[in-house]
Amino acid sequence: MSTKNKFVSPAGIAQYPWLQPGRPDTAFDPEGKYKVELRLAPGGAKHITDLIERTKAENFGANDNVHSPFKIEEDTGEYLFKMQSKYQPKYYDAKGNPIP
Repeated sequence: MSTKNKFVSPAGIAQYPWLQPGRPDTAFDPEGKYKVELRLAPGGAKHITDLIERTKAENFGANDNVHSPFKIEEDTGEYLFKMQSKYQPKYYDAKGNPIP
């Protein structure tokens, strides 16, 4: 059984964010989900892709049919990560202070 890995992503560009407090996206799930697609440069994505690949190998071995939550954009080489949660995200300012 997998364990939860907590991490903080590097700064990137949010694409198609649905992160408004108290208003999850309920289009395809009645409970709703908060979601965002995060665009990262190849250097910034290395830590996350390594974590994903290591977790995938530990839990599924050599099975190539396991979906990865990222893809590489062919034109720019940037990584696109799809992230979603049923829990409302926490927000922080540029100095790391929580925003109520």
